[in-house]
Amino acid sequence: MPERFRLDFVGFVEPRPGVPPPPSHIASLVTTMRARGVRIIVRQPHEPEKNIAYLAQRTNATVVMLAASVGALPGTDDYVPLFDANVTALSRAASVP
Repeated sequence: MPERFRLDFVGFVEPRPGVPPPPSHIASLVTTMRARGVRIIVRQPHEPEKNIAYLAQRTNATVVMLAASVGALPGTDDYVPLFDANVTALSRAASVP
């Protein structure tokens, strides 16, 4: 998905889906995010909030909730509204100073 939409993901909170990351992985993400000037953290509704909130606090990044599939968020009951919601969320986050 990132290549399709020209998004540059620098890492993932859970290196393996569903497996909590070790503290060393989170520390490495903080370092990478600071070095690369990451301003946005993408989160999906099913992902745990704890580590993402920690990363946002440590890096001053904005957390954006995106829907990966139709119906994942309110108002995304069809394919076009799904894209509209995701584009709107990313646009708003990118415009935050």
